[in-house]
Amino acid sequence: MFVSLYLAKIFGLLFIIFAIGIILNVKHYRKVTRNLIKDEESLFVVGFISTLIGLLLVNYHNYWGFDWYVLITIFGWMSLLKGLFMIIFPKQFYKQLKWFTNEKYILPASIVMMIVGFYLVYISFFS
Repeated sequence: MFVSLYLAKIFGLLFIIFAIGIILNVKHYRKVTRNLIKDEESLFVVGFISTLIGLLLVNYHNYWGFDWYVLITIFGWMSLLKGLFMIIFPKQFYKQLKWFTNEKYILPASIVMMIVGFYLVYISFFS
């Protein structure tokens, strides 16, 4: 699937870039996350964009198989659900987002993001 390879390239590179940025600037991203929690308008815009991206991915790439293509579908559903949760239940989302400001969760989550990113880059560029 050409679309799957293209999306894997985009997501893989994006995850690697974000993970490196977060790992190198943990304090900055904790501050950004705390500020996002306080700013309801920004949270709504992020929720809207996340919902839009999720809807596009779910409608265009809704593949449920037993290979790596399903990762793109899972990312789409995660984006859609996160965006809907941000828009429909913003107060509950604030509470859930607070865990990300804890340094003991940021680093492991970033490492997992980087591993997934490298996997997607490997699959999409080199296989």
